[in-house]
Amino acid sequence: MNRQKIGVASSDSILIQSLQNGSALEFERSDSTRRLRLVLSEILAITSQVREQQKSSVKSSELFDNSVYIEEICDVLCIALAELPAVLNVLDIVETLLYVKHGPEIICWVIANTPDCFREVCINLIANGERQEDDNVGGKTRMQAISMLCQMNPSQALPIRAKCVEMCRMPALAITLSLEHATRTLGGDTEGDMVAFISGLLLGNDQQVRNWFAMFVRNSQKASKIDNIFVWLSVFPFIQICMLAKLSERKWESHTSLQLCRDELLRRLQTIILFSMDSQLPESCVVEASALLRLYCALRGIAGIK
Repeated sequence: MNRQKIGVASSDSILIQSLQNGSALEFERSDSTRRLRLVLSEILAITSQVREQQKSSVKSSELFDNSVYIEEICDVLCIALAELPAVLNVLDIVETLLYVKHGPEIICWVIANTPDCFREVCINLIANGERQEDDNVGGKTRMQAISMLCQMNPSQALPIRAKCVEMCRMPALAITLSLEHATRTLGGDTEGDMVAFISGLLLGNDQQVRNWFAMFVRNSQKASKIDNIFVWLSVFPFIQICMLAKLSERKWESHTSLQLCRDELLRRLQTIILFSMDSQLPESCVVEASALLRLYCALRGIAGIK
């Protein structure tokens, strides 16, 4: 595997002094104790950069930027957290790791070795997230890290989603976790609770939650152009209800949580239509179809989806 060009460290650290070579090469040649010092030195340096610059961007690190060292770095971090609990706080370490190149992967590795702090770490990541996601690198990395943690521990995905709602933070993550849950249950007796979940956000009694999610939908739409192509779908002629699903196919928004949510709802609606023969809806689909109609009306009327 090719490695980045090794340079000479520009300054000394409190933990490591007089580096003859760059931190990556020094890490490769050092014993376990010195490796621990090198990793902690890099962590402290990155933490200092984050506090000084206050920007959500990936910090350059000769050691952490090399994927070849990830496994060994993770081992060192896990040992350090286990042996120095009074000095190192796992929550602070995880926050710092968000700013390194392979941060989410390293975070998952660390939490896999300290599973008892899984929930605490996820809640802290959510608490430090934004009320409404923006497009900066830090926000995307934070969401990626939590999503990967929940993929590693699927049973905690829905409780973590509930925390997003409780704190009114990271709505895109809540949608992403719902979609991943639907994917895991696809083909089973149920297909997740996407429809019920979003309906609860928009039609529930909590005004703060309703405003929070409606603002997310509006902001997500403002971030992209408005397409002129709409899909008009009508069903239920037997009860004289015309269901209008105004869904826009936006290629430039195809990877956002909102568009993925649109795609999932459209897929469910198309599935219902396939079961409708001669404009007659089977009894087995009535409840699901009614729930979809209710959700589309809420998205249109409350969240202003287009």
